Amino acid sequence: MTPPDMPVEWEAWIRGKRQNPPTEEEIQRNYAKMMKTIHRAKELEQKYASASPKFEENVLPRTRREFPEYPEYEIIPGEKTETDDKKK
Repeated sequence: MTPPDMPVEWEAWIRGKRQNPPTEEEIQRNYAKMMKTIHRAKELEQKYASASPKFEENVLPRTRREFPEYPEYEIIPGEKTETDDKKK
């Protein structure tokens, strides 16, 4: 992620999403927050990059499960089953 060419505050003002133009202090404060967030994201990416292969080894492959069949329910609507015959 890279910082935008035009500060977001100016873009919002130009598009009419805010009434007053941004102050220089506001732009600097928000830019510092954005850079801090980008730095933290890179740190977390590096921290968990080494952990990701371990995680992938522990993941079980997905297998297709059969649809469950219950004796009290019909498989095909209106068709009698063995359990219906036993009830009578």
